[in-house]
Amino acid sequence: MLACAGFSVVYLLRVNLSVALVAMVNSTYANSKASANNPECQRNTSKTSEEKLWYDFQQSETIDVPGSIQSFMIDLQKVNVMISSRHLKMAARYLSPEEVFRRVLNDDSDGDYSDESEAELSEEDDNNGRSEHEESEEDESDELLPDEANSEESDICGNRDRSPIRPERQAGRGRGRGRGRGARRGARSGPARRRQDPAEPNIDWSDQYSPVQIPDFGEPHPGPTRRFPNVNTARERDFFDLLFTNDIWEILVQETNRYYDQQKATDPGKHKRPWAPVTRDEMEAFIGIIILMGIVKLPRFEMYWSQDKLIHQESIANIMSQTRFLQIWRYFHLADNAVAIPRGTDGFDKIYRVRNFLNIILINIRDEYRLGMNIAIDETMVPHKGKLAFKQYIKNKPTKWGMKLWVLSEATTGYVYRFQVYLGKEHGQQPEKHLARRVVRDLTVTETGKNHHLYMDNFYTDPHFFLELFDKKILACGTVRQNRKQFPKDLIITTRMQKQMDRGDYLWRAHMRLVATAWNDRRVVYHLSTIHPPDLDGQPATIKRKSARGGNVDINCPPAQLDYQKYMGGVDLADQLIKTFSVIRKSRKAWKKLFGYGLEVCLLDSFIIMKKLKPSNTEFLTYRKEVARQLIAGRSFRGKAGRPPTQPQAEVDARRLDGSYHEIADGEFQWDQVTQGLILGSFFYGYIIPQVPGGWLAARVGAKYLFGFGVLCTAVLTMFTPAAANHSVEMLILVRILEGLGEAVTFPAMHAMWSNWAPPLERSKLCTLSYSGLSIGTVIGLPFAGLLCSSDLWGGWPSVFYIFGMLGILWFILWMILAHNKPANHPSISEMEKDYIISSIGSGQDDKKRNFRTPWRYIWTSPAVWAVIVAHFCNNWGFYTFLTCLPSYFKEVLNFPISKNGFVSAIPFLLYFFVMVGGGQVADWLRYSQILTTGEVRKLFATGGFLIPACLMVSTSYVGCEDTTLAVVLFSIALGLLALNASSYNVNHLDIAPRYAGILMGITNSAATIPGIVGPYIVGYLTNNEPTRTQWQKVFYITAGIFVVGWIVFLLLGSGKQQPWNTPFEDLLVPIDIPREPRKPVLTDILSVSNPESPSSPGVE
Repeated sequence: MLACAGFSVVYLLRVNLSVALVAMVNSTYANSKASANNPECQRNTSKTSEEKLWYDFQQSETIDVPGSIQSFMIDLQKVNVMISSRHLKMAARYLSPEEVFRRVLNDDSDGDYSDESEAELSEEDDNNGRSEHEESEEDESDELLPDEANSEESDICGNRDRSPIRPERQAGRGRGRGRGRGARRGARSGPARRRQDPAEPNIDWSDQYSPVQIPDFGEPHPGPTRRFPNVNTARERDFFDLLFTNDIWEILVQETNRYYDQQKATDPGKHKRPWAPVTRDEMEAFIGIIILMGIVKLPRFEMYWSQDKLIHQESIANIMSQTRFLQIWRYFHLADNAVAIPRGTDGFDKIYRVRNFLNIILINIRDEYRLGMNIAIDETMVPHKGKLAFKQYIKNKPTKWGMKLWVLSEATTGYVYRFQVYLGKEHGQQPEKHLARRVVRDLTVTETGKNHHLYMDNFYTDPHFFLELFDKKILACGTVRQNRKQFPKDLIITTRMQKQMDRGDYLWRAHMRLVATAWNDRRVVYHLSTIHPPDLDGQPATIKRKSARGGNVDINCPPAQLDYQKYMGGVDLADQLIKTFSVIRKSRKAWKKLFGYGLEVCLLDSFIIMKKLKPSNTEFLTYRKEVARQLIAGRSFRGKAGRPPTQPQAEVDARRLDGSYHEIADGEFQWDQVTQGLILGSFFYGYIIPQVPGGWLAARVGAKYLFGFGVLCTAVLTMFTPAAANHSVEMLILVRILEGLGEAVTFPAMHAMWSNWAPPLERSKLCTLSYSGLSIGTVIGLPFAGLLCSSDLWGGWPSVFYIFGMLGILWFILWMILAHNKPANHPSISEMEKDYIISSIGSGQDDKKRNFRTPWRYIWTSPAVWAVIVAHFCNNWGFYTFLTCLPSYFKEVLNFPISKNGFVSAIPFLLYFFVMVGGGQVADWLRYSQILTTGEVRKLFATGGFLIPACLMVSTSYVGCEDTTLAVVLFSIALGLLALNASSYNVNHLDIAPRYAGILMGITNSAATIPGIVGPYIVGYLTNNEPTRTQWQKVFYITAGIFVVGWIVFLLLGSGKQQPWNTPFEDLLVPIDIPREPRKPVLTDILSVSNPESPSSPGVE
């Protein structure tokens, strides 16, 4: 048991660095670049805006509306490509009261400005005050784009006198949900407001309704259009890449670098800071930080890098320096200013800088998804309070000032399918008529003919337009204003009528499929619908409302109200999800906020696609964190904030941006994978040297002292490891080499010990029982080290080395008190046990008195010895791969945090313990029962210990990134079966030459140490640049191949017979008669202390 405890301590001291190194160096998911580079996870998502069109217009009629979005869309039969929105000619400005009055009474009006005109008016500032903004050193003047003054932001607080209701100059306001747009509240509408459009005939309303079958929905496969080969292996980044494609990354990198060059050429004195061109990896890390900043919101960018620990964000500061981040933000660009059309010129586009970016996103979100049956149209606001030509004010929106976008979304999920930026009207032009109709046509242009159920509010709803949509096979439902043209006048409920009606009563009229209702709730609500009948089989629908006495009551309502309340909130749902952790930040540049909205749409829509393809309880917040983590991981890293630089900034940036992979460090040391492999492998540089001398010394000075002082040396040096790591990498490597020197003698010493203590028929179980301490130490060490690393005890990871070192010293004291070299010297064992051991082994093992010479020539030329050497080498290659690299694999590929990493990594070693102990018992039982000979037992266990784990290693390499349970099971079985080798080659030293078992263990363990030296280095080399599952497959293939080689060599050359040269050298001159193994062991001979040299002595072959 002391030997078992000793090897437990040995492996406690050995595995501590394997786990602690993760906390010292690696950041969480530092190599999450994996899935993006996995072939099975890659998607061909590249598109160009020239290949596809933003809209697929299917109408043949020409709509002569100056300033309409259709003005930059030419008939597709005449032009093959889309003319960009430079031809948009919409602007907004304050209008005087006289202008408002003229518009209400103007004869050229169709009397419907109250609901479809461009009445949202823009604020016109003189921008006397400069807004307070957060970007340090941000010079965002665009000298190459003429007349950029209107994109300067002013603080709304500095212009309070410019109220939106200022009487002498009314600022722009949006529509309220409860009133129209043109006339003031309470004003009478003149006759011009009721003048009908001659192109739209009267609608004959009736109180008769003929039930009509609702057409079936025409989209056969709503939802995501792309199917992943194995969706379980897809990570969050893969879904995000469906929408945020390579085209977008190329634009971000190319235009940012181009904009710096343009600014530098224009004013070199203003852009003196050294600049390194942005790379794709750095831009991905930059966007990842932007997403992370939306989750962890601070008022100013600089605060994330603050040295104030209360607000400092280590996760961001370690990725990119503040200077570099602000530098990229300053020059961040999405379009080439050199080809911009100047302001005031025909074709000028107000959102030129972001137009191409938004076009690509619109193409992607449309191509990757098919809308469900219920859809909704509404507005959303992107906040902006600076001076902007198309800034809007909508009083009933949570965000009242900003840029208005028309949005089409799926009603149940909030999937944003299409959107338009509202740019207002150009100065001097008449407001656009039928604006609401044009917006709906544009947003639903690809959804005609499918019988979608479209929900909208009273801004868009009118009877003639609903009939037009019905002809296009779009069924619609929405609230409507009572003054809408062609709305049935006999449905209008006056105040007097409302007092006579009960809550829930409603009136209705129908025209073919179109149904109009007037419902008396707390106020009168009017509906139009081509979806719903006026009632449900003669009975009204019911809806829950709060009663005056408390609680909820069911009141009657038209069916249209029931579904309207259920499905109208699609855009609001999207807004709620987007704005909770929005990436949109305060900036003087409005286009940067539109970029933020586009990024938010990609995040939201890709999240919905993931939930559809891969149902789970994942929250949107969790998804955003994982996308940010996978964008950031493995891109670039910096030291702790506040630490003075050791190199000039230009040299640091040049090295960091050299295009190669750099590990992200959330510990104290910036060591890449190759350096970590060198540190882990340096232990074996010292470990390989004293192996053979250790076996020779164990037979002369005593195995007890050699084993004990070897463990003590390792324990003491382990406690000095943190100091060495803080000093330098070279000092740490030196300490690790010295640790290897101390631990190297333990295995030869223990084999020499068992040559004096283990009877032949108990060798397997005694050796496996003692060496099972290896797995016990690993099982205890991995999770305990993980807990210590994540704790605050003695600085976290240093506590691993201090505590394990003290355990080693404590064990040394117990070992020196209780252990003895030979049974004859032990004071505590019984005389019967002592006589049994001596009689079984023989008294000729006292080599100090015999003073024989070691038969080196016979040892090195023995096929049986070489079989053990090769088998030991191959076994240790796999074992060291498990021991030193398994924590990294679980972390980098399977994505387990460090506190969980240790427990998961310990599971295979726990199984290893049980298989080793049980295998030793079975092996000795097979030999004792004479079912198999010793050689057959060793080869049978070698088959189970090499061949089956090789197959499992290959199988594990194909387990997906998400199947962590299966991966753990396969790894556990593979490592557990590897323990069968403890009863094959590992005890074979005692079979073929018990006298020289210590020396043989030194020889074979020297060869078996080589994998410990080159293995971590090779693994680090194979996984350094792209630590993906594909890269790790190479590691598994190599390990499996080495297992097969070891099995074949041991099968062909291995032996269970005692070799002739095991007899003392001087006795080789006479013939050696090695007795055969008896068919049946005679236990009475054993109990009567029979002569060990007699033929009846069992266990000698």
